[in-house]
Amino acid sequence: MAPTWRLDHTLSEDQVSKLSSPFEAATKATAFTTASVVQHEEALPSTGISKDTTDNFSFDYIVVGGGTAGLALASRLADSNPNINICVFESGIFRSDSLVNVPGLYGMSNGNPAYDWSYKTVPQPELNNRQVSSSAGRLLGGSSGINFLVRMRAGKPEYDAWSEFGNGGWDWDGLLPFFKKQEKFVGPVWGTGQVFPGVSKEEYEAAKAKESQFQGFTGPVHKTHNELYTDVLKPTIESLNNLGIRTNISPDYGNSTGIFNIGTAVNRATGQRSYAANAYLPNPEDITPKPNLRVLTGCHVTKVLLKPGLGGEPATATGVEFIWIDPDTGRPKGPQVPSQILASKEVIVATGTYNTPRLLELSGIGNPDILKQFNIPTIVDLPGVGENLQEHTFIATDYTVKDGVFTFDRLRTDPAYQQAQITEYLAQGTGAYATTVSAYGFIKLDRFLTATEIKELRAQLDTEIAAVTNPFHKQQLLIQKRHLDDPNVGDVEVIMVPKVFATNPPGDKTSYVSFVTCLPHPVPRGSVHITSTDPLASPAINPNYLASKFDTMVSTKTTAFLRKITETAPLKDVVVAPSTPPPTVVTGPQFEAYIRGSLGSMEHPIGTASMAPRAQGGVVDPQLRVYGTSNLRVVDMSIVPLHVAAHTLDTAYAIGEKAFNIITQAN
Repeated sequence: MAPTWRLDHTLSEDQVSKLSSPFEAATKATAFTTASVVQHEEALPSTGISKDTTDNFSFDYIVVGGGTAGLALASRLADSNPNINICVFESGIFRSDSLVNVPGLYGMSNGNPAYDWSYKTVPQPELNNRQVSSSAGRLLGGSSGINFLVRMRAGKPEYDAWSEFGNGGWDWDGLLPFFKKQEKFVGPVWGTGQVFPGVSKEEYEAAKAKESQFQGFTGPVHKTHNELYTDVLKPTIESLNNLGIRTNISPDYGNSTGIFNIGTAVNRATGQRSYAANAYLPNPEDITPKPNLRVLTGCHVTKVLLKPGLGGEPATATGVEFIWIDPDTGRPKGPQVPSQILASKEVIVATGTYNTPRLLELSGIGNPDILKQFNIPTIVDLPGVGENLQEHTFIATDYTVKDGVFTFDRLRTDPAYQQAQITEYLAQGTGAYATTVSAYGFIKLDRFLTATEIKELRAQLDTEIAAVTNPFHKQQLLIQKRHLDDPNVGDVEVIMVPKVFATNPPGDKTSYVSFVTCLPHPVPRGSVHITSTDPLASPAINPNYLASKFDTMVSTKTTAFLRKITETAPLKDVVVAPSTPPPTVVTGPQFEAYIRGSLGSMEHPIGTASMAPRAQGGVVDPQLRVYGTSNLRVVDMSIVPLHVAAHTLDTAYAIGEKAFNIITQAN
C-alpha cells in the first residue's frame, strides 16, 4: 500500500488511511495500479549512458524539471524535429498509483515526501508566527500530479496586464492559442447537473456557438466536468444567485467572474487524472518515452554550468551538474561526486517558483550580497532572482448539514457506500472517486459589500500604494487597483467543498458543507532565497502573508460573507450550524483572529524569476532568457510578473506551450 499522510487541514494520517486503505486493497488484484518504476539510475545502461561516463554525454536541449510546463515544452521539442535530442531531469519518479490517478483522492499525497517537496514558509508575524505549509509536486508531472485537478483561466484583463511590463505577445491574445493547444475540452451538457442553475437554454446555446473560438479539442490534457453532484450543490448555486452573484456558463472566454462549474483534469473514459506525465509522454514509465527524448528521474540538478562572458558578453550555459536521490525520501543516495551532462544549444529551467530561484542562486546568478554569504561566485549580477513572490491565500469554514443530506462525507462515514464506490470506480471509472470539487466562483467586492465598505477599502489601498517605493511593485499595485473596477476580473474567490474541510476531527457520522475563500491579488511581495549550499536544503520562503491591512480587511469581510451564504435560502434549509469557526465567532475582530490562526497557502506561487525589465528587477526577458546569459531560459510559473485570479494549472501549461514556439523560432 502506498504511504498515507495528512489531507490538507482536515484528516489525520489514521483518518486518511481509513479512506485510502480500502481503495488500495481493492486495487491490488487489478491492473489499475502500476508499481512505481525503478529509478532511472538503474535504467541508464539501456540508453547507452553509463553512470561512470555521464560527463561525456551532450544533448541539444536540457530541461531541468519534468513538471507541468517542463514536460509540455520537452515533448513539443521532441516532436518538432527528430534530429534534436532532449534530456529532462526530474527529482521525483513516475508514480502511477491511486494517490496520483484517482481524482477523488485529491490532496492525500500532500505532505508525503515521495510525492511532495513539502515546503514551509519562514514564521509569518501576521499569522501568530506560524509557518505555513505549501505543497509542490516532486514526481514526474510535477504539481499537475498532486493538485486538486482544477482547470481554468483568469480574465482577459489580467493576462493583458503582463504586456504592460514590456512583454510583447504576453497578453490574452498571445496566450489564447496555447490555452487551446493544451486542452482536450468537453463542455457541460444541457439537461444534466453539469449546467448549474441560473443559466438559460439561450445562454447555454450562445456559449456553445462560441466554444471553438475559446476552447481546444485535440490537445493532450483532458478538460472535462464532473458527472456526480451532491445535495448541497444546487442550493448553494441558487443562494449565490439570490445574493446577486451570476452563474457563468463560459468562464474561459475572458471573464471568469461569477459562480461556475469548474473544468477538471480528468479523462472521463478512464476516470483517471490527466496530467503532464500521462498526457505529454506516450510511455511515461520509460527512460526513453520518445526516440529523441530522455527522461532521467530521481535525478536532482544541483547547478547549471555557466561559462562567464568576456568583455561584457553574456554567460553561456554549457550543461548541468546533478546527483541521484532516493525517490521516497528526497535525500541523496549516499555520498556522491556530482555528475555532469552537457547541452549544445540551451538549458531550460522549469523547476517552479520555489526551486527555480534556488537553482539560479546555486549556479551563481542572483544578488551578489546573497551569494557571497555562501561563498558562491557571482557569474550574473541579477538582484531580482527570488524577489516578487506572490501567493494566493485561503481561509476555510465548515457548516454541519441535516441528516440525510448527501455530501462526500459519506465516503468517510459509511463503509458500505465507500466499498460500493470503489467497486464502481474500478469497474467503470465513474462515481464519487472520479469526482472532484465542482463549484468555484470569482466575485466582485460590490456583490457583497456596501458602498461605504468599498470606499474604506479603496482608501486603505491608496495609502498602501503611496507607501511603496519600489517602482515595479507600485506599477503592479496600480494595475491591481484598476482590476477592482473591471467587471471581467474577480476580486475574491469562493469555493464550495461538498464535505468537511476545516473541522478537525470531524464528527464520525456528521456531514458538512464547506466554503473556502481565497485572495487572488495580494498586496505584499515576498521572496525565496537559498539558506545553504546544500542543493536539497529548503529555501527561505517568505510570502509576507497579511503584511497588508487591505488584504486583512478583504479576507475578514469575505470570510464573514461565507457565513451569509449559508444563511440565505435555499441553502439555509439544509445547513444546521457553523462548525469551524464556531457560531460564537460573529464580529469582525473575531473573524480576523480566526484568519490569523488558520490562513493557508493555495499553493499557487508565482513571480520569483519575473518577466520584466532588468532595471525593474526582472529576471527573464519576453523570450524567457535569463538576463546576462545567451542560452539559459526559465519556463515555469516563476516568470509571471503579476498574479491572476485563477488556479494556475492551465496557465503553466500555456507557458510551456508558448515557450516551445519561442525557442523553435529562435533556433
